[in-house]
Amino acid sequence: MSTIVRGSVAEQETALEYMTAIGLKFKENEKAEIHLLLDKLIKTKYEASGSVREHIMSIIQTTTRLRDLNVAFPDAFIIHICFENLPASFVPLRTAYFAQKEQWDLNELIAICVQEEELLKRDKSISVNLVNKPNWKGKNKASGSNTIVASEGTNGTKAVKLGPKKFGGKGKKSGNFKCFFCKKEGHIKKNC
Repeated sequence: MSTIVRGSVAEQETALEYMTAIGLKFKENEKAEIHLLLDKLIKTKYEASGSVREHIMSIIQTTTRLRDLNVAFPDAFIIHICFENLPASFVPLRTAYFAQKEQWDLNELIAICVQEEELLKRDKSISVNLVNKPNWKGKNKASGSNTIVASEGTNGTKAVKLGPKKFGGKGKKSGNFKCFFCKKEGHIKKNC
């Protein structure tokens, strides 16, 4: 025992009184402990990294500690809390439970949830997202200019101005025109 603890406890006549006095120094506030346990019970969510068995067992442990503090919950309430904390992949199991007339006990809940978890892991399929190349003809152009603007992509990049649009050999160019009929500059074929 450290000297700080030994010095903070008044001397008692019997060993039982002395141990009781030490116990009172380390006694936690029951209201605060109840509050923390209830908060943990309500906010605990199942993480896929662990097993569903450990998750349900931790909920049962929390309710057992609350029962020791005179806050008892029936098993039906604990089962509903467990179902509420499970992810959306367990919704069919929850629906099946609510559709039945009989109630499960906590051991049945653990066994059935573990079986469901194993089925979900085994049947897990790989999904691939299809990404289409955007059609650039006439879309995302700045109005009144020849600049092309790249739209926001799937990787989170923002719109970027790419510069003036380059024309191929067709169409009007700024500068001299050449007639395709007489091969002279300054006019086009329809004016020849």
